[in-house]
Amino acid sequence: MLIKKVKNTIAVVAKVVQSLTNNSETDVPSVKAVKDAITTTIVTGQEYETGRVIDGKKEYGKRINCGKGPNNNRKEVDTNLSNVFYLPLEGIVTNGEITFNTNSTRPLDGTDNGSLGAYIQNNKIILESKTDRSGYDVIITIYYFKN
Repeated sequence: MLIKKVKNTIAVVAKVVQSLTNNSETDVPSVKAVKDAITTTIVTGQEYETGRVIDGKKEYGKRINCGKGPNNNRKEVDTNLSNVFYLPLEGIVTNGEITFNTNSTRPLDGTDNGSLGAYIQNNKIILESKTDRSGYDVIITIYYFKN
């Protein structure tokens, strides 16, 4: 690459490095180093910062393995959280061959016959199904602000 010095500017010589921790005044981080630094590592069961700030509040997430789905009933899974404001959740249900999202709306009489409903009540993830979903694994990701 050719760098052309323009009138009334100073020439800068820099070395591209694979680190963000170098305090050098002449080294610049590579695109890969920057991308690696902003990539969020998510470990099931552990809280993480999403990197989003909404209305001045930092958003957090937690991916929870809820185990097997319910069989025409209700299953509760503790979030192990308190003093938080919950935001929308995301859920995946799979048996290895079929994968679908949870239904996060809750009709008055529970979830519909073909889906698996998921919502939060009293710091617990509530899973409801009107059919046998015990052959499916359920993973829910919750998002929240800390109060």
